[in-house]
Amino acid sequence: PSRPGSSTLTFPNGDVVTVTAVANYSPARVVPFEFVPINGTVLPLMCDDCSTQITSPFPIRFGGANPGSTSLFVGSNGIISFTAPINTFTNQPLPSTVGQTILAPHWDDLFPPTGGTIRFEAVGTAPSRQLVIEWRAIPHISVGNSAATFQVVFFENSPNIRFNYSDVIFGSPA
Repeated sequence: PSRPGSSTLTFPNGDVVTVTAVANYSPARVVPFEFVPINGTVLPLMCDDCSTQITSPFPIRFGGANPGSTSLFVGSNGIISFTAPINTFTNQPLPSTVGQTILAPHWDDLFPPTGGTIRFEAVGTAPSRQLVIEWRAIPHISVGNSAATFQVVFFENSPNIRFNYSDVIFGSPA
């Protein structure tokens, strides 16, 4: 949609989807690479197909929501939601009925029980903080001897979101 409100999208294959834009937004753009170094709080996600809730120290204006949400659900499979946990490992075309709010930096069948950590940290000082959520060295369930490292960065007082990818290339299937 090019303006706030609901729009119905009809696709050539006959699919019809209604989407809602909370506010005007700018299209995605390429920004300089900056992988934010964090130590952060390690989340209790040493499980398969699971999620946990965290609280942001500032409202996140996802989808133009103002003031935004401070509650996020971080999933072990490289997915975030603002409304409810999403534990499915099967990525789907967006929009999806899996959740009302989906942020999918690397939605795949990741497997934290065999290595890596998922962590978060707020960096900087108000009113210009960043909330960084990082999947660090997380293996794929069916690809041995390799792991992915990537981040989602939310910006205080901004609807902007940045995805950072350090290493997301998995090796050959095990």
